[in-house]
Amino acid sequence: MSLIDVLKKVLIVDDDALISFHTKFILESSGFICETTSTVKDAIKILQTDTISLMLCDHDLADGTGREILNYLNSNKCLLPVVYLTAAPPSVTDSIKCFSSVKTIIEKPGSKLELLMAVKRYFPHDLSSIYPRLINAKERSMLLDSIL
Repeated sequence: MSLIDVLKKVLIVDDDALISFHTKFILESSGFICETTSTVKDAIKILQTDTISLMLCDHDLADGTGREILNYLNSNKCLLPVVYLTAAPPSVTDSIKCFSSVKTIIEKPGSKLELLMAVKRYFPHDLSSIYPRLINAKERSMLLDSIL
């Protein structure tokens, strides 16, 4: 996995397999690397062991709530941006807004465009321009010619 791939890695936490699959398909079709899970326990394990750039998180999960993951991020002073995807009532979403890691809340069912706009907001526009990168033969020749 390249540096660019690491910088584009999104964790999708949702216990609805269809939503998780659909979200992953949309993001991977747009060039992101995705990992999915349906539980609080597995999400925390992934966050502890993997480099994630953004998390998409549902509220109601198989073994708890997205709030538990947010508490974990908060207690570990993790600055990971979170897009919260939920069909929970406004009383729940209002309480989620107090977490600094939650950057966007999307009410389910959100549109493909809304999802992509929320995700792309947290990534550089052109990740291919990140250095260091390999140079091609023409660039190498130009570089050598300029110093000789």
